[in-house]
Amino acid sequence: TYEPGSPFKLITTAIALDEGLTSVNDSFYCSGWLNVAGQKLKCHKYPASHGAENLAKGVENSCNPVFVTLSQRIGIDKFYEHLDSYGFTGTTGIDYPGEATSILQSKQSAGPVGLATISYGQGIACTPIQLITALSSFGNDGKMMQPRLVKELVDDDGNTIEEFVAVARYHAKVEFSRSEEHTSELQSL
Repeated sequence: TYEPGSPFKLITTAIALDEGLTSVNDSFYCSGWLNVAGQKLKCHKYPASHGAENLAKGVENSCNPVFVTLSQRIGIDKFYEHLDSYGFTGTTGIDYPGEATSILQSKQSAGPVGLATISYGQGIACTPIQLITALSSFGNDGKMMQPRLVKELVDDDGNTIEEFVAVARYHAKVEFSRSEEHTSELQSL
């Protein structure tokens, strides 16, 4: 497992869009840092800042304060509900032995700082296959497919011995990906 960092910001964005808590043109302000429960959480641009930006620009800039703000709007209970829906509380079921699970703080121990850092991909550790499986649901009507390493087994003559069928393992709560309006919002990001 590893801390996914910035790619995880797309998960936070998707959750906020799905919950109707933001839109592409929503306004944000980056001062270079935010105070969360007495902790100074910095933007990568600190001590400089991005200043005023909309969500699309915040995603483009990979601006941590934007994602902290989104996570605060979402709240810890709803955020963790979506983490479960995206498969970060279990395994993907890939056909390979020894798959690890995410390392995720409990809601009780995470608190406001943990929630904030998870929103930009720190304070959570996942496997690369978990992250790509979750992100792939954006382009698949919200369905998370069980990943496979092998499509089929063939004999020496090229005849198919066994074929593995794609299985929708989870249905992520990405309602935005099911509507044309939200698909265009996601594509604009």
